[in-house]
Amino acid sequence: MGKDNVVVLGGGIAGLTSALELAESGSQVFLVEKEAEVGGYAGKYCCKAQENCQKCGACFVAQVIDDVINHPNISVFNGLNIDSFQSTEGGFKANFVNDRGEKSGFDANAVVVATGFKPFDAEERQEYGYKVYNGIYTALDLDEMVREKGSFVDAFSNNPEKIAFIQCVGSRSDYPKQDYCCRVGCMYAVRMASMIREELPEAAIDIYYMDLQNFGKGFMEYKNDCITDKNINFILGRPAKTYFHPVSKKVILKHESPAEGQPNELEYDLVFLSIGSQPGEDTENIAEIFNLELNEDSFFESADSLNPGATSQKGIFVAGACTGPRDIAASMQQAKAVSLSVIDYLKKQAG
Repeated sequence: MGKDNVVVLGGGIAGLTSALELAESGSQVFLVEKEAEVGGYAGKYCCKAQENCQKCGACFVAQVIDDVINHPNISVFNGLNIDSFQSTEGGFKANFVNDRGEKSGFDANAVVVATGFKPFDAEERQEYGYKVYNGIYTALDLDEMVREKGSFVDAFSNNPEKIAFIQCVGSRSDYPKQDYCCRVGCMYAVRMASMIREELPEAAIDIYYMDLQNFGKGFMEYKNDCITDKNINFILGRPAKTYFHPVSKKVILKHESPAEGQPNELEYDLVFLSIGSQPGEDTENIAEIFNLELNEDSFFESADSLNPGATSQKGIFVAGACTGPRDIAASMQQAKAVSLSVIDYLKKQAG
């Protein structure tokens, strides 16, 4: 076994970025993804550019996938799930199994776990009627439909006149494991609303929010421009529920303004739920296999703030949204930092 073999577990944007950085440093990388294709959820997002780029990061994904697939130091394996893991004299051995029960294994000196997240299941919030009433979608549905159809008006051809976004669905609530901020929903909704405005200049677009979290550079300026230049309305307070009116064929949204204290019922053609990010379905199983710790929100815990991605287990690193909610740019940035930690670790092991 070479002295710089690395297994990267997960083929989302963080895993892809880590694999590419490590391969560029000279390591031989085994990138293992359980799905049939790499890209993760980031690979399903649409470009939100209008006249100018909105810096959503979606355009990076295809290029990174191409770079990874064509890199001579990276071998990509799809359709494999982690089965077991053990230390060896020279490092580690990670064992995988496919859907047919066939097993394979890779020797490595380091492992990067970059298994991503799962979107919150909006059906759990029954008050919003997702998959019960017509006209109610998640923001992820919107992203995927626009990517597939090419534009908002092609995805939703019923000429909507009133559109609403509801923030913090499955995050920042009193429900167990839903009390943390998703960190991406505010900018996400503003970008999507801005994209819609370019295609539907006359439509009313409302964003219902608890408060706006500024996790991106220039977010507040961008939001203020949407208010003044694009006539996008920001309405304080998370709506209590939605239902479908059988006569008007509209979605009725029940909302009480914290400022006015008066309940209102408003009609919309479309309502989009900005859903939160949750730990991936395999997180607990992977934590058990690698003996990794989880944080209070059940994402992977990074043990050393001065050593990005390092865990309590020597030679095992974590990267991307499996450590907590992140957007594409933040996942790529953190994955690059984690890769430097891995490179430093390998150099010390070799020395």
